[in-house]
Amino acid sequence: MRIYLIKVSFLLVSKASIFKGVLWLKFMTSNNLGILLAGGEGSRVRHLLEEDEPVKPMIKVGERRLFEHNLDLLRSANLLTAALTFPSEKYVSLDKMLNEREVRVLKQKASHLNLPSVLELPVILLAQYHFSSDSSYLKGFDSITTVPCDIVFENLDFNEVVRFHDGRGERNYQVTIILGENSNNTRKSLFRLDGNRVTGYKKYNGVEEKGYVALSDPGVYFFSHDILNRPFSAALNMNDIRVNAFITQAKWKDYGNPENLMKLRR
Repeated sequence: MRIYLIKVSFLLVSKASIFKGVLWLKFMTSNNLGILLAGGEGSRVRHLLEEDEPVKPMIKVGERRLFEHNLDLLRSANLLTAALTFPSEKYVSLDKMLNEREVRVLKQKASHLNLPSVLELPVILLAQYHFSSDSSYLKGFDSITTVPCDIVFENLDFNEVVRFHDGRGERNYQVTIILGENSNNTRKSLFRLDGNRVTGYKKYNGVEEKGYVALSDPGVYFFSHDILNRPFSAALNMNDIRVNAFITQAKWKDYGNPENLMKLRR
């Protein structure tokens, strides 16, 4: 009888442990889609592109192309990946390379051939989210991460960034952005911060302002499902929107900048 009770107890404990493990995995697994913003032609660097680089995401940096560097970044955090390219013959070879790497290719609805700004990106993403043939696919994710194809990061733990975003789940309307403190990074803007929350934003013209800090913005954004699925509701409830800042010392290089690309090619 005693042996029987020990076996039953062991079985119950084992089942409880498995159940807790399943719950833990469910909590820790991010249902997040990573999208490479690969629709930029590279107008600023067009004169520097080589014959096998018809568009900017195909610029070679070391042994790999720009889009491959950022694809590796997204996959380092085990995210499913897609790429937003433009419906043009210039992008045929890029689309082929993406398909070979099992990246889902999304064709951009908005006619915008430059890398979108922080104000333009939501418009482009919402058009894709609601009015493209990929709408039902995109709506199946808890959040969407966008990464520009002209940046190469150094020493950025993207797993840590994803965990940071997933851990901010107390509100439905969430946006997370990466901001850099390293003085060598470009694309600086002024941000007013309350802890990890962004409460103000201004363009930076080289002059510091009281209450704001100059930080680099590489253009990596996480958008929660509710922000994208119910944009008008979010706009009517601005107080419910929380913009979180993941602040890092990581470095990055912008190869959409002609000066940086010329240095690379020397």
